[in-house]
Amino acid sequence: MEKIGVKEARAKLSQIIDRVEAGEEILLVRRGKVAMRLVPPEIQARSSLPSLASFRDKIQAQGKPLSATVIADRHEDRF
Repeated sequence: MEKIGVKEARAKLSQIIDRVEAGEEILLVRRGKVAMRLVPPEIQARSSLPSLASFRDKIQAQGKPLSATVIADRHEDRF
């Protein structure tokens, strides 16, 4: 992994993007500290969050809808 300063990265941004697209990882350094890590999209895709669709399917709503409760409360407060 190569470290590149932010100033140099601004000057050579398109070249850096090409290198990252080719599979290289690059660290951007600001004032001697690593500010970010540039990685190709394939590496980022591996760390994606799991699907919550099955969890959502298990949830069962109970009672009256919230909208009906709010409307009823507003009606009671007016009179």
